[in-house]
Amino acid sequence: MNKQKVADLYEKKNKGERFSLLTCYDYTMARILSKTDVDMLLTGDSASQMILGENNTLNISMDMLTALTKSVKRGAPDKLVAADMPFMSYQPSIERALINAGRFVAEAEADAVKIESGWPQVETVRAAADSGICIIAHIGLRPQSIGLKGRPKAEGTYAEDAVDLIKLALALEEAGAGFILLEAAARETAELMQSRLSIPLIGCGAGPSCDGQVLVVNDVMGMFDGPAPKFARKYAEIGSSIAAAANAYHEDVVSGAYPQDTESYHIKTQEKQKLDDMLKEMS
Repeated sequence: MNKQKVADLYEKKNKGERFSLLTCYDYTMARILSKTDVDMLLTGDSASQMILGENNTLNISMDMLTALTKSVKRGAPDKLVAADMPFMSYQPSIERALINAGRFVAEAEADAVKIESGWPQVETVRAAADSGICIIAHIGLRPQSIGLKGRPKAEGTYAEDAVDLIKLALALEEAGAGFILLEAAARETAELMQSRLSIPLIGCGAGPSCDGQVLVVNDVMGMFDGPAPKFARKYAEIGSSIAAAANAYHEDVVSGAYPQDTESYHIKTQEKQKLDDMLKEMS
Protein backbone atom coordinates (compact mmCIF):
# COMPACT_ATOMS: atom_id res chain seq x y z
CA MET A 1 0.00 0.00 0.00
CA ASN A 2 1.28 3.47 -0.88
CA LYS A 3 1.67 5.88 2.01
CA GLN A 4 -1.52 7.93 2.29
CA LYS A 5 -1.50 11.71 2.43
CA VAL A 6 -3.97 14.35 3.62
CA ALA A 7 -4.09 15.58 0.02
CA ASP A 8 -5.60 12.23 -0.98
CA LEU A 9 -8.72 12.99 1.06
CA TYR A 10 -8.99 16.45 -0.48
CA GLU A 11 -8.80 14.82 -3.89
CA LYS A 12 -11.60 12.45 -2.93
CA LYS A 13 -13.77 15.37 -1.84
CA ASN A 14 -13.09 17.18 -5.11
CA LYS A 15 -14.11 14.05 -7.04
CA GLY A 16 -17.25 13.59 -4.96
CA GLU A 17 -15.88 10.38 -3.42
CA ARG A 18 -16.45 9.60 0.25
CA PHE A 19 -13.78 8.45 2.68
CA SER A 20 -13.79 6.50 5.94
CA LEU A 21 -12.24 6.81 9.38
CA LEU A 22 -12.21 4.42 12.32
CA THR A 23 -10.92 4.97 15.81
CA CYS A 24 -7.92 2.84 16.73
CA TYR A 25 -6.15 2.66 20.07
CA ASP A 26 -3.45 -0.01 19.85
CA TYR A 27 -0.74 -1.58 17.72
CA THR A 28 -2.49 -4.91 17.14
CA MET A 29 -5.71 -3.39 15.81
CA ALA A 30 -3.67 -0.92 13.75
CA ARG A 31 -1.84 -3.84 12.12
CA ILE A 32 -5.17 -5.35 11.14
CA LEU A 33 -6.62 -2.07 9.88
CA SER A 34 -3.43 -1.32 7.95
CA LYS A 35 -4.48 -4.07 5.55
CA THR A 36 -7.93 -2.52 4.92
CA ASP A 37 -9.24 0.24 2.68
CA VAL A 38 -10.13 2.51 5.63
CA ASP A 39 -8.64 5.92 4.85
CA MET A 40 -7.70 7.29 8.27
CA LEU A 41 -7.33 6.06 11.85
CA LEU A 42 -8.21 8.29 14.79
CA THR A 43 -6.71 7.67 18.21
CA GLY A 44 -9.56 9.36 20.01
CA ASP A 45 -10.05 10.39 23.60
CA SER A 46 -12.79 7.75 23.53
CA ALA A 47 -9.88 5.49 24.54
CA SER A 48 -10.76 6.73 28.02
CA GLN A 49 -13.94 4.66 27.78
CA MET A 50 -12.93 1.86 25.43
CA ILE A 51 -9.46 1.16 26.86
CA LEU A 52 -9.48 2.51 30.42
CA GLY A 53 -13.13 1.78 31.26
CA GLU A 54 -13.95 5.33 32.34
CA ASN A 55 -17.49 6.72 32.18
CA ASN A 56 -16.50 9.67 29.99
CA THR A 57 -13.74 10.99 27.76
CA LEU A 58 -12.26 13.37 30.34
CA ASN A 59 -10.00 11.01 32.26
CA ILE A 60 -7.15 10.41 29.86
CA SER A 61 -3.84 12.24 29.71
CA MET A 62 -1.63 13.65 26.98
CA ASP A 63 1.04 11.10 27.89
CA MET A 64 -1.40 8.22 27.49
CA LEU A 65 -2.84 9.44 24.19
CA THR A 66 0.62 10.21 22.85
CA ALA A 67 1.75 6.66 23.62
CA LEU A 68 -1.41 5.16 22.09
CA THR A 69 -1.12 7.29 18.95
CA LYS A 70 2.51 6.28 18.58
CA SER A 71 1.57 2.60 18.84
CA VAL A 72 -1.13 3.03 16.18
CA LYS A 73 1.28 4.75 13.80
CA ARG A 74 3.78 1.92 14.34
CA GLY A 75 1.11 -0.60 13.45
CA ALA A 76 -0.15 1.30 10.42
CA PRO A 77 2.77 3.41 9.15
CA ASP A 78 1.23 3.96 5.72
CA LYS A 79 -2.18 5.03 7.03
CA LEU A 80 -3.17 8.55 7.92
CA VAL A 81 -3.34 8.70 11.71
CA ALA A 82 -5.01 11.50 13.65
CA ALA A 83 -4.53 12.18 17.36
CA ASP A 84 -7.13 13.67 19.69
CA MET A 85 -6.37 16.51 22.09
CA PRO A 86 -7.58 15.40 25.54
CA PHE A 87 -9.47 17.50 28.06
CA MET A 88 -7.48 20.53 29.31
CA SER A 89 -4.61 19.91 26.90
CA TYR A 90 -5.58 22.97 24.86
CA GLN A 91 -8.23 24.95 26.78
CA PRO A 92 -5.92 26.86 29.19
CA SER A 93 -3.95 28.73 26.52
CA ILE A 94 -2.92 28.78 22.89
CA GLU A 95 0.66 28.17 23.99
CA ARG A 96 -0.36 24.99 25.84
CA ALA A 97 -2.34 23.86 22.80
CA LEU A 98 0.61 24.35 20.44
CA ILE A 99 2.99 22.48 22.72
CA ASN A 100 0.65 19.51 23.04
CA ALA A 101 -0.40 19.40 19.39
CA GLY A 102 3.29 19.54 18.53
CA ARG A 103 3.94 16.55 20.77
CA PHE A 104 1.47 14.46 18.78
CA VAL A 105 3.20 15.37 15.52
CA ALA A 106 6.80 15.13 16.75
CA GLU A 107 6.60 12.22 19.21
CA ALA A 108 3.75 10.13 17.79
CA GLU A 109 4.12 11.07 14.09
CA ALA A 110 0.45 11.99 13.86
CA ASP A 111 -0.66 13.29 10.46
CA ALA A 112 -3.43 15.42 11.95
CA VAL A 113 -4.65 16.57 15.35
CA LYS A 114 -8.30 16.83 16.40
CA ILE A 115 -9.46 19.64 18.67
CA GLU A 116 -12.98 19.96 20.07
CA SER A 117 -13.74 23.46 18.89
CA GLY A 118 -16.16 26.16 19.93
CA TRP A 119 -15.78 29.85 19.26
CA PRO A 120 -13.03 30.18 21.92
CA GLN A 121 -10.90 27.68 19.95
CA VAL A 122 -10.97 29.52 16.60
CA GLU A 123 -7.74 31.36 17.37
CA THR A 124 -6.20 28.17 18.77
CA VAL A 125 -6.92 26.45 15.46
CA ARG A 126 -5.45 29.43 13.61
CA ALA A 127 -2.23 29.30 15.62
CA ALA A 128 -1.88 25.54 15.17
CA ALA A 129 -2.52 25.77 11.43
CA ASP A 130 -0.02 28.62 11.16
CA SER A 131 2.47 26.29 12.84
CA GLY A 132 1.98 23.73 10.09
CA ILE A 133 -0.26 21.29 11.95
CA CYS A 134 -3.25 19.81 10.14
CA ILE A 135 -6.21 20.37 12.45
CA ILE A 136 -9.49 18.48 12.52
CA ALA A 137 -11.88 20.92 14.20
CA HIS A 138 -14.55 18.93 16.06
CA ILE A 139 -17.90 20.72 16.39
CA GLY A 140 -21.51 19.80 17.14
CA LEU A 141 -21.74 17.44 20.08
CA ARG A 142 -18.45 17.82 21.94
CA PRO A 143 -18.11 15.13 24.63
CA GLN A 144 -15.56 17.15 26.63
CA SER A 145 -18.17 19.91 27.04
CA ILE A 146 -21.19 17.80 27.97
CA GLY A 147 -20.93 19.12 31.53
CA LEU A 148 -22.16 22.47 30.22
CA LYS A 149 -25.41 20.98 28.93
CA GLY A 150 -25.98 18.15 31.36
CA ARG A 151 -26.48 15.39 28.81
CA PRO A 152 -25.62 14.63 25.19
CA LYS A 153 -28.17 15.70 22.60
CA ALA A 154 -28.27 16.15 18.84
CA GLU A 155 -27.08 19.54 17.62
CA GLY A 156 -28.39 21.75 14.84
CA THR A 157 -31.98 20.59 15.11
CA TYR A 158 -33.26 24.18 15.44
CA ALA A 159 -32.76 26.84 12.78
CA GLU A 160 -30.78 29.23 14.99
CA ASP A 161 -28.54 26.43 16.25
CA ALA A 162 -27.97 25.22 12.68
CA VAL A 163 -26.91 28.70 11.57
CA ASP A 164 -24.55 29.00 14.54
CA LEU A 165 -22.93 25.67 13.68
CA ILE A 166 -22.49 26.62 10.03
CA LYS A 167 -20.99 29.98 11.01
CA LEU A 168 -18.59 28.24 13.38
CA ALA A 169 -17.53 25.74 10.71
CA LEU A 170 -16.84 28.54 8.24
CA ALA A 171 -14.87 30.50 10.85
CA LEU A 172 -12.75 27.42 11.61
CA GLU A 173 -12.15 26.89 7.91
CA GLU A 174 -11.06 30.52 7.57
CA ALA A 175 -8.74 30.01 10.55
CA GLY A 176 -6.97 27.22 8.69
CA ALA A 177 -8.62 24.00 9.85
CA GLY A 178 -7.87 21.12 7.50
CA PHE A 179 -11.10 19.27 8.26
CA ILE A 180 -14.35 19.82 10.14
CA LEU A 181 -15.72 16.91 12.17
CA LEU A 182 -19.43 17.29 12.94
CA GLU A 183 -20.80 14.97 15.62
CA ALA A 184 -24.43 14.10 16.38
CA ALA A 185 -26.05 16.79 14.28
CA ALA A 186 -29.14 17.05 12.09
CA ARG A 187 -28.44 15.67 8.63
CA GLU A 188 -30.04 18.75 7.05
CA THR A 189 -27.61 21.00 8.91
CA ALA A 190 -24.70 18.83 7.79
CA GLU A 191 -25.85 19.00 4.17
CA LEU A 192 -26.03 22.80 4.27
CA MET A 193 -22.63 22.94 5.96
CA GLN A 194 -20.98 20.59 3.48
CA SER A 195 -22.19 22.64 0.52
CA ARG A 196 -20.60 25.79 1.98
CA LEU A 197 -17.25 24.35 3.03
CA SER A 198 -14.28 23.95 0.72
CA ILE A 199 -12.52 21.65 3.20
CA PRO A 200 -13.74 18.08 3.85
CA LEU A 201 -16.55 17.55 6.36
CA ILE A 202 -16.32 14.39 8.46
CA GLY A 203 -19.55 13.14 9.98
CA CYS A 204 -20.01 11.22 13.20
CA GLY A 205 -23.74 10.75 13.37
CA ALA A 206 -24.35 13.71 11.05
CA GLY A 207 -26.07 12.03 8.12
CA PRO A 208 -24.99 10.91 4.64
CA SER A 209 -24.02 14.25 3.10
CA CYS A 210 -20.63 14.45 4.80
CA ASP A 211 -17.48 13.85 2.78
CA GLY A 212 -16.22 11.29 5.30
CA GLN A 213 -17.59 9.23 8.17
CA VAL A 214 -16.00 8.15 11.45
CA LEU A 215 -17.13 5.52 13.94
CA VAL A 216 -15.65 3.89 17.03
CA VAL A 217 -13.97 0.64 16.01
CA ASN A 218 -15.27 -1.22 19.08
CA ASP A 219 -18.84 -0.44 18.04
CA VAL A 220 -18.27 -1.40 14.41
CA MET A 221 -16.64 -4.71 15.34
CA GLY A 222 -19.14 -5.65 18.04
CA MET A 223 -16.46 -5.59 20.75
CA PHE A 224 -18.28 -3.33 23.21
CA ASP A 225 -21.45 -4.45 24.98
CA GLY A 226 -22.25 -1.09 26.56
CA PRO A 227 -24.68 1.52 25.24
CA ALA A 228 -23.90 2.90 21.79
CA PRO A 229 -25.27 5.94 19.94
CA LYS A 230 -28.05 5.45 17.40
CA PHE A 231 -25.69 6.11 14.49
CA ALA A 232 -23.25 3.33 15.46
CA ARG A 233 -23.68 0.44 13.03
CA LYS A 234 -22.36 -2.99 14.00
CA TYR A 235 -20.66 -4.94 11.19
CA ALA A 236 -19.39 -7.95 13.16
CA GLU A 237 -19.70 -9.79 16.48
CA ILE A 238 -16.02 -9.98 17.36
CA GLY A 239 -16.78 -9.79 21.07
CA SER A 240 -18.81 -13.01 20.92
CA SER A 241 -16.08 -14.69 18.88
CA ILE A 242 -13.44 -13.68 21.43
CA ALA A 243 -15.55 -15.03 24.29
CA ALA A 244 -16.14 -18.30 22.43
CA ALA A 245 -12.43 -18.69 21.72
CA ALA A 246 -11.55 -18.00 25.37
CA ASN A 247 -14.05 -20.64 26.54
CA ALA A 248 -12.74 -23.18 24.02
CA TYR A 249 -9.19 -22.55 25.26
CA HIS A 250 -10.33 -22.97 28.87
CA GLU A 251 -12.02 -26.29 28.09
CA ASP A 252 -8.91 -27.59 26.31
CA VAL A 253 -6.72 -26.66 29.28
CA VAL A 254 -9.08 -28.32 31.77
CA SER A 255 -9.45 -31.47 29.66
CA GLY A 256 -5.75 -31.74 28.87
CA ALA A 257 -6.31 -31.25 25.15
CA TYR A 258 -3.95 -28.28 25.28
CA PRO A 259 -1.04 -28.30 24.82
CA GLN A 260 -0.35 -31.19 22.43
CA ASP A 261 3.07 -32.66 21.72
CA THR A 262 3.38 -30.53 18.56
CA GLU A 263 2.91 -27.45 20.73
CA SER A 264 5.67 -28.46 23.14
CA TYR A 265 9.46 -28.14 23.14
CA HIS A 266 11.72 -31.20 23.63
CA ILE A 267 15.11 -31.78 25.15
CA LYS A 268 17.66 -32.66 22.51
CA THR A 269 17.81 -36.44 21.89
CA GLN A 270 21.53 -36.69 22.64
CA GLU A 271 20.98 -34.89 25.95
CA LYS A 272 18.28 -37.22 27.29
CA GLN A 273 20.63 -39.92 28.60
CA LYS A 274 22.95 -37.26 30.02
CA LEU A 275 20.03 -35.72 31.87
CA ASP A 276 18.96 -39.10 33.27
CA ASP A 277 22.49 -39.76 34.52
CA MET A 278 22.73 -36.33 36.16
CA LEU A 279 19.41 -36.81 37.93
CA LYS A 280 20.55 -40.21 39.24
CA GLU A 281 23.62 -38.53 40.72
CA MET A 282 21.37 -35.98 42.41
CA SER A 283 19.40 -38.72 44.12
